Amino acid sequence: MLVITEIKNLFDNTHRGDITPGATVLIVLKKDQKTGKLTKGVVQDVLTHSQDHHRGIKVRLQDGQVGRVQKVLDYPTKSSNNEPHNKSIITSSDTTQEEQNCKDILNNLFSDLPYCLVTPNYVFYQNTKDPERGVQNTIDNIYKIKSKFRNIRNMSKSLLPNNDKITLSEIREKTKTLIFFLKFKKISFFFVTKKVSAIHNEDSYMLKALRGLHQDWERKNGFNPDESWD
Repeated sequence: MLVITEIKNLFDNTHRGDITPGATVLIVLKKDQKTGKLTKGVVQDVLTHSQDHHRGIKVRLQDGQVGRVQKVLDYPTKSSNNEPHNKSIITSSDTTQEEQNCKDILNNLFSDLPYCLVTPNYVFYQNTKDPERGVQNTIDNIYKIKSKFRNIRNMSKSLLPNNDKITLSEIREKTKTLIFFLKFKKISFFFVTKKVSAIHNEDSYMLKALRGLHQDWERKNGFNPDESWD
Protein backbone atom coordinates (compact mmCIF):
# COMPACT_ATOMS: atom_id res chain seq x y z
CA MET A 1 0.00 0.00 0.00
CA LEU A 2 1.26 3.45 -0.89
CA VAL A 3 1.99 5.75 2.00
CA ILE A 4 1.35 9.35 0.99
CA THR A 5 2.78 12.11 3.09
CA GLU A 6 2.36 15.74 2.07
CA ILE A 7 4.89 18.13 3.49
CA LYS A 8 3.68 21.71 3.45
CA ASN A 9 6.07 24.66 3.31
CA LEU A 10 9.09 22.65 2.17
CA PHE A 11 10.61 25.93 0.96
CA ASP A 12 13.06 27.60 3.31
CA ASN A 13 12.17 31.27 3.78
CA THR A 14 15.73 31.98 5.01
CA HIS A 15 17.48 30.58 1.91
CA ARG A 16 17.74 32.78 -1.19
CA GLY A 17 17.67 29.81 -3.59
CA ASP A 18 14.15 28.90 -2.45
CA ILE A 19 12.67 32.35 -3.12
CA THR A 20 12.13 33.22 -6.77
CA PRO A 21 10.18 35.86 -8.73
CA GLY A 22 6.61 34.66 -9.21
CA ALA A 23 6.39 32.88 -5.85
CA THR A 24 3.37 33.70 -3.68
CA VAL A 25 4.61 34.55 -0.20
CA LEU A 26 3.77 36.05 3.16
CA ILE A 27 6.16 38.83 4.16
CA VAL A 28 6.56 41.01 7.21
CA LEU A 29 6.91 44.72 6.39
CA LYS A 30 9.39 46.77 8.40
CA LYS A 31 6.54 48.73 10.00
CA ASP A 32 4.90 45.44 11.08
CA GLN A 33 7.94 43.74 12.61
CA LYS A 34 6.80 44.44 16.18
CA THR A 35 3.27 43.13 15.64
CA GLY A 36 4.21 40.27 13.30
CA LYS A 37 1.44 41.18 10.85
CA LEU A 38 1.95 39.38 7.52
CA THR A 39 1.30 40.71 4.03
CA LYS A 40 0.52 38.40 1.12
CA GLY A 41 1.83 39.02 -2.38
CA VAL A 42 3.77 37.77 -5.40
CA VAL A 43 7.53 38.26 -5.52
CA GLN A 44 8.76 40.72 -8.14
CA ASP A 45 12.43 40.95 -7.10
CA VAL A 46 14.69 39.18 -4.59
CA LEU A 47 16.66 41.88 -2.76
CA THR A 48 18.85 39.85 -0.40
CA HIS A 49 22.23 39.18 -2.02
CA SER A 50 23.60 36.65 0.48
CA GLN A 51 22.55 33.00 0.22
CA ASP A 52 20.90 32.99 3.66
CA HIS A 53 19.35 35.42 6.11
CA HIS A 54 18.09 34.23 9.48
CA ARG A 55 15.15 36.71 9.55
CA GLY A 56 13.95 35.83 6.05
CA ILE A 57 14.93 36.76 2.50
CA LYS A 58 14.06 40.37 1.63
CA VAL A 59 11.87 40.77 -1.47
CA ARG A 60 9.92 43.38 -3.37
CA LEU A 61 6.36 42.36 -4.21
CA GLN A 62 4.64 43.12 -7.50
CA ASP A 63 2.72 45.92 -5.76
CA GLY A 64 6.00 47.55 -4.67
CA GLN A 65 5.91 46.62 -0.98
CA VAL A 66 9.19 45.39 0.54
CA GLY A 67 9.63 42.95 3.40
CA ARG A 68 11.17 39.69 4.55
CA VAL A 69 9.62 36.37 3.54
CA GLN A 70 8.12 34.43 6.44
CA LYS A 71 6.33 31.74 4.48
CA VAL A 72 6.12 30.50 0.88
CA LEU A 73 2.55 29.69 -0.15
CA ASP A 74 2.94 28.69 -3.79
CA TYR A 75 5.84 28.25 -6.16
CA PRO A 76 5.85 29.39 -9.80
CA THR A 77 5.92 26.85 -12.59
CA LYS A 78 8.65 27.12 -15.19
CA SER A 79 7.74 28.37 -18.65
CA SER A 80 9.34 26.62 -21.62
CA ASN A 81 11.15 29.75 -22.76
CA ASN A 82 12.32 30.73 -19.26
CA GLU A 83 10.56 34.09 -19.46
CA PRO A 84 9.21 35.78 -16.31
CA HIS A 85 6.11 34.14 -14.86
CA ASN A 86 3.36 36.63 -14.06
CA LYS A 87 0.40 34.26 -14.26
CA SER A 88 2.02 30.86 -13.82
CA ILE A 89 1.58 30.43 -10.07
CA ILE A 90 0.59 26.90 -9.08
CA THR A 91 -2.93 27.04 -7.64
CA SER A 92 -4.15 24.68 -4.94
CA SER A 93 -6.20 22.78 -7.53
CA ASP A 94 -3.13 22.44 -9.78
CA THR A 95 -1.11 21.09 -6.88
CA THR A 96 -3.81 18.57 -6.01
CA GLN A 97 -3.92 17.33 -9.60
CA GLU A 98 -0.13 17.22 -9.75
CA GLU A 99 -0.02 15.09 -6.62
CA GLN A 100 -2.72 12.77 -7.96
CA ASN A 101 -0.79 12.35 -11.22
CA CYS A 102 2.37 11.45 -9.31
CA LYS A 103 0.44 9.07 -7.08
CA ASP A 104 -1.08 7.31 -10.12
CA ILE A 105 2.22 6.83 -11.93
CA LEU A 106 3.93 5.59 -8.77
CA ASN A 107 1.11 3.10 -8.17
CA ASN A 108 1.38 1.89 -11.76
CA LEU A 109 5.16 1.58 -11.92
CA PHE A 110 6.38 1.04 -8.37
CA SER A 111 3.64 -0.87 -6.58
CA ASP A 112 6.16 -3.64 -5.83
CA LEU A 113 9.26 -1.52 -5.24
CA PRO A 114 10.53 0.66 -2.40
CA TYR A 115 10.97 4.34 -3.27
CA CYS A 116 11.03 7.90 -2.01
CA LEU A 117 9.96 10.76 -4.29
CA VAL A 118 10.64 14.26 -2.94
CA THR A 119 9.40 17.43 -4.65
CA PRO A 120 9.28 21.00 -3.31
CA ASN A 121 5.61 20.41 -2.36
CA TYR A 122 5.25 16.83 -1.12
CA VAL A 123 6.87 13.47 -0.44
CA PHE A 124 5.72 10.00 -1.47
CA TYR A 125 7.42 6.91 -0.08
CA GLN A 126 7.12 3.23 0.71
CA ASN A 127 9.62 0.62 1.83
CA THR A 128 10.06 -3.11 2.35
CA LYS A 129 9.98 -5.25 5.48
CA ASP A 130 13.76 -5.34 5.24
CA PRO A 131 14.08 -1.60 4.44
CA GLU A 132 15.93 -0.64 1.29
CA ARG A 133 18.86 1.30 2.70
CA GLY A 134 18.92 4.07 0.09
CA VAL A 135 15.24 4.87 0.61
CA GLN A 136 15.64 4.70 4.39
CA ASN A 137 18.64 7.02 4.17
CA THR A 138 16.65 9.61 2.21
CA ILE A 139 13.81 9.62 4.74
CA ASP A 140 16.35 9.91 7.57
CA ASN A 141 17.95 12.85 5.76
CA ILE A 142 14.61 14.66 5.51
CA TYR A 143 14.33 14.42 9.28
CA LYS A 144 17.95 15.54 9.62
CA ILE A 145 17.53 18.65 7.46
CA LYS A 146 14.10 19.71 8.65
CA SER A 147 13.33 18.67 12.20
CA LYS A 148 9.89 20.31 11.96
CA PHE A 149 8.86 17.57 9.53
CA ARG A 150 9.12 14.82 12.13
CA ASN A 151 5.37 14.31 11.81
CA ILE A 152 5.96 12.14 8.73
CA ARG A 153 4.18 8.90 9.44
CA ASN A 154 6.43 6.05 10.48
CA MET A 155 7.30 4.07 7.37
CA SER A 156 6.96 0.81 9.30
CA LYS A 157 3.19 1.23 8.90
CA SER A 158 3.47 0.47 5.18
CA LEU A 159 5.79 -2.39 4.35
CA LEU A 160 6.12 -4.31 1.10
CA PRO A 161 7.28 -7.89 0.72
CA ASN A 162 10.84 -8.00 -0.58
CA ASN A 163 11.01 -8.37 -4.36
CA ASP A 164 14.29 -9.88 -5.51
CA LYS A 165 13.06 -10.99 -8.94
CA ILE A 166 12.91 -7.60 -10.61
CA THR A 167 16.13 -6.78 -12.45
CA LEU A 168 18.18 -3.59 -12.34
CA SER A 169 17.41 -2.87 -15.99
CA GLU A 170 13.67 -3.13 -15.26
CA ILE A 171 14.02 -0.74 -12.33
CA ARG A 172 15.89 1.72 -14.53
CA GLU A 173 13.23 1.58 -17.24
CA LYS A 174 10.49 2.25 -14.70
CA THR A 175 12.51 5.14 -13.30
CA LYS A 176 13.09 6.61 -16.77
CA THR A 177 9.33 6.67 -17.35
CA LEU A 178 8.78 8.49 -14.05
CA ILE A 179 11.58 10.97 -14.80
CA PHE A 180 10.15 11.73 -18.24
CA PHE A 181 6.76 12.46 -16.70
CA LEU A 182 8.15 14.72 -13.96
CA LYS A 183 10.37 16.68 -16.35
CA PHE A 184 7.52 17.05 -18.85
CA LYS A 185 5.41 18.52 -16.04
CA LYS A 186 8.36 20.75 -15.05
CA ILE A 187 8.43 19.32 -11.53
CA SER A 188 11.70 19.50 -9.61
CA PHE A 189 12.34 16.22 -7.77
CA PHE A 190 14.74 13.88 -6.04
CA PHE A 191 13.90 10.18 -6.43
CA VAL A 192 15.42 7.11 -4.82
CA THR A 193 14.44 3.50 -5.38
CA LYS A 194 16.24 0.17 -5.28
CA LYS A 195 19.83 0.73 -6.56
CA VAL A 196 18.74 3.81 -8.55
CA SER A 197 18.47 7.52 -7.77
CA ALA A 198 17.79 10.58 -9.91
CA ILE A 199 17.40 14.34 -9.52
CA HIS A 200 16.07 17.25 -11.57
CA ASN A 201 16.28 20.50 -9.66
CA GLU A 202 15.37 24.15 -10.20
CA ASP A 203 17.36 25.68 -7.34
CA SER A 204 15.54 24.15 -4.34
CA TYR A 205 17.83 24.14 -1.31
CA MET A 206 16.05 21.09 0.10
CA LEU A 207 16.58 18.97 -3.02
CA LYS A 208 20.23 20.03 -3.30
CA ALA A 209 20.83 19.15 0.32
CA LEU A 210 19.10 15.78 0.04
CA ARG A 211 21.09 14.88 -3.06
CA GLY A 212 24.36 15.89 -1.41
CA LEU A 213 23.68 13.80 1.69
CA HIS A 214 22.66 10.84 -0.46
CA GLN A 215 25.86 11.10 -2.49
CA ASP A 216 27.87 11.01 0.74
CA TRP A 217 25.95 7.89 1.80
CA GLU A 218 26.56 6.24 -1.59
CA ARG A 219 30.31 6.83 -1.37
CA LYS A 220 30.47 5.36 2.13
CA ASN A 221 28.50 2.28 1.06
CA GLY A 222 30.42 1.42 -2.10
CA PHE A 223 28.12 2.99 -4.72
CA ASN A 224 29.21 5.38 -7.45
CA PRO A 225 27.26 8.63 -6.93
CA ASP A 226 28.28 9.89 -10.39
CA GLU A 227 27.15 6.83 -12.34
CA SER A 228 25.04 7.71 -15.37
CA TRP A 229 22.55 5.18 -16.68
CA ASP A 230 20.16 7.16 -18.93
